[in-house]
Amino acid sequence: MAVHTVMTLERLCLVPVAISVCSSSVVRELEKTIVSSFLDSDEWKSLICKKLSRYLVLPLSKRLTYCIKPICFEITMWKTNHFEILGSSVHNPIDFFWDSMGTIDHLKTAKRLVHCHDLTLPQRFAIACHYCMVTEAQRLWNKASESEKNFLMKLAKPKEEVYYKSPKEIHTRITQGNAVLRFWIDWLQEGTKNEHDCEYFHSTLLWNRYIPVLSHLVQTLTSEEAVGFFSCRMKWNYRINNNERFFLSNLRLVDRTELFKTQPFEILVMHLQWPLQIEFIRMADCLWSHLTKRNFLDMLFVIVCEKINKQWKDYDYFELIREFWHRSPENFKQYVVQSNYFPCFEIYL
Repeated sequence: MAVHTVMTLERLCLVPVAISVCSSSVVRELEKTIVSSFLDSDEWKSLICKKLSRYLVLPLSKRLTYCIKPICFEITMWKTNHFEILGSSVHNPIDFFWDSMGTIDHLKTAKRLVHCHDLTLPQRFAIACHYCMVTEAQRLWNKASESEKNFLMKLAKPKEEVYYKSPKEIHTRITQGNAVLRFWIDWLQEGTKNEHDCEYFHSTLLWNRYIPVLSHLVQTLTSEEAVGFFSCRMKWNYRINNNERFFLSNLRLVDRTELFKTQPFEILVMHLQWPLQIEFIRMADCLWSHLTKRNFLDMLFVIVCEKINKQWKDYDYFELIREFWHRSPENFKQYVVQSNYFPCFEIYL
């Protein structure tokens, strides 16, 4: 599986600059405009180009703007996945730990945040719990005041909510509460201190897309469980974080082959996402025997509708779709040409 991505020298140089730009207060204000519609905005583009023109020659600053959008999207996805943990504080400046590929290292970022005093103690405790940091969770729980402990226990408990189906129909429902906090608070209060209980609990939550993936816990899965786990994660959002990418790169050949057979379309879509696009064509060559004609048609739609039409320029998607078409089996091409959808793609091929 092509997760040992080799970055070009230019991208390796541009990524740290793009991260620095994305961390500026002005760009943070425009973040929602940049990624919520997934369309280019003249406002943010002109602002960034003006900011960069002081430091870079025009061709280089233009290529740098193409890196900024996926990095802002990376930040937005992190905030979405951590909103339940941090609430509105996700919109405050976060000192992310970035890898060289321009993706957030979730675990190392979490290790920073548990020591960040800009966050409340309950928030830092919640991070430690969700990332299975036993020592930090114990330390923060022991440090918490009674009011902070009561607040955390309230978050953890199931609660009854009232909602209205109509002005005359009033109903109640029980909401689950935060199951992760509930487990950790019970575990800490019981005082058993068996760390294997924590690891086992978190391994049962790996299929929840909002629970952080910790590579050392994924490694405890059987081959069948690992394949099932990644199949589910890719179906949910076609994206994997840096921890998942690390584990995938170390999958046994037999498990990798099984993923190729069962999830070829999902794997290929995953390789359209930053920073894996440079491996897309090589991955397609590995998957032709597992892809169906309908998969091929759907993938053309994804490239055109999700990348080209939405003006993502972090990669040359015009060249990518032409190369993808050129290398496809002849019967796949015929299937598309004979379909009613061919006019949608013809201009790009």
